[in-house]
Amino acid sequence: MTVPYTSLVATLSFTGFIRAMLIWRGSVWKLVWSELFIWSLLFALFSLIYRLALNDSQQTSFEKFCVYCYMHADMIPFEFILGYYITLIVSRWSKFWINLGFLDNICLTTIVHLRHGDIERAQLYRRNIVRMILLYQIMVYRIICPGVRKMYPTLESLVEAGITYIHLKFFLGYINESEIEHFAENKFWMPIKWCMYLIRDARKEGLIINDFGVQQIYEYVIAFRENVIHLWLSDWVPVPLAYTQIAFTSIRIYFLVLIFGRQFLQTGSSLVQAQIDVYVPFITIIQFITYVGWCKLGETLVNPFGSDDDDFDYKFVMNRNLNVLIFLNIF
Repeated sequence: MTVPYTSLVATLSFTGFIRAMLIWRGSVWKLVWSELFIWSLLFALFSLIYRLALNDSQQTSFEKFCVYCYMHADMIPFEFILGYYITLIVSRWSKFWINLGFLDNICLTTIVHLRHGDIERAQLYRRNIVRMILLYQIMVYRIICPGVRKMYPTLESLVEAGITYIHLKFFLGYINESEIEHFAENKFWMPIKWCMYLIRDARKEGLIINDFGVQQIYEYVIAFRENVIHLWLSDWVPVPLAYTQIAFTSIRIYFLVLIFGRQFLQTGSSLVQAQIDVYVPFITIIQFITYVGWCKLGETLVNPFGSDDDDFDYKFVMNRNLNVLIFLNIF
């Protein structure tokens, strides 16, 4: 679901920049427009109240409060907090992307090494080895991604979709009754165990002719497991909630203060006498778009497995893995 735009800026040009800036989906304009609209309404409301509804003494009190906000707004250290927070979030986001989990290496290695002896038996082993890997990935995705949980709300739905089937135990004998009974959503490591049992049994039956092939398949299975488990660990232990709250709250408090601190004041005070009554605070709006857009970017990337415009296309990952299996005649 990420928004492709690199083709627009492949060649450095002013028109490419303009076209990239005019994209709506995933843009900073889409991220900030609702909050900017509310902020502008509040700014205009207090401006009208100050100009039209207050008497002289009330205006004086309002002006003192506005000057106070103007002088102390910079005491909120939101730039420092937000900068480190976004750096942390982008770093986590890049690790998420690296560890999404693609089955290419496992599929190719399995095809190369597991192709001896009984052809039908070898194909059955290949199919079920990769099916267990795919089951493991989807079980982890069900935990971290609400969209996948909607697609597969129960473990039975995985059986109905053909991702796995429990009756494997009857003709392969590597899953015992107790494992089936205790198989649950949080035991997503069990398919990896069953997969490695399958590889071991394939070697015993001579379908893999040497130990090097077994070792190489094992290495790719373990590497895939480590990649996908990283997604679960990052979801299980997120960025501390207090840090997230401070980062997101400080920026909004800052602009709440600026509703008063950036008002045009009809006074002769030396602090504000150089102000120009432009009615619309253009510079503050630019500042709002920049900083709140920066903050909203962090909110989007905290969990890239949702339905935001720039979240990962988890359906593409799963469909691509299935297509690789079908294309390589494994599934």
